[in-house]
Amino acid sequence: MRDIINKVKIALDKPLERISISVKKNDSNTRKIHFTLTQEGVVYNLDNVKIAAIIGIKPDNKHFYNDCVIKDNEIQYTITGQSICVEGDVKCELVLFGSNDEEIASATFYIHVYEKLFDEDVVESTNEYKLLKAIIEESDANLKKTIEYAEQVEKLAKSMVIDKEELDEAITEAFNNIS
Repeated sequence: MRDIINKVKIALDKPLERISISVKKNDSNTRKIHFTLTQEGVVYNLDNVKIAAIIGIKPDNKHFYNDCVIKDNEIQYTITGQSICVEGDVKCELVLFGSNDEEIASATFYIHVYEKLFDEDVVESTNEYKLLKAIIEESDANLKKTIEYAEQVEKLAKSMVIDKEELDEAITEAFNNIS
């Protein structure tokens, strides 16, 4: 699967950037954001930046921190499931750390997380529910049969009077009934 890459310019000398980044809830490890930082409209040189990270506050007020990659004077962030697990606007900043303990943060920006049409955690359709119920009932019946056959085999094995041919037949029958 190919990555979806959003290229975004973020200012270091502004408090807020109005950029448009929208992703579906839990659409992770396939979407990337490549940030180019600017100062007074000029591309900011990242040569002396040792660590870059994205920090954010999700709509449920929980925080996240993810490391980014610095490559070709861009900050590259692969969106993680944890950062977009809640629908709504995720408030974010990029934070850069230099080798002499310098720290600078970007303008605040937002990633909009919108809902999926289908949430695999919820079964909506009655037909799906009936199918799942039937599968569970069949599995339970197969488990019961398996236990019964295992008990029969155990009885035969404990019996000192059985011969090898009888034991082989019982085991073969048990395995045939399981599958």
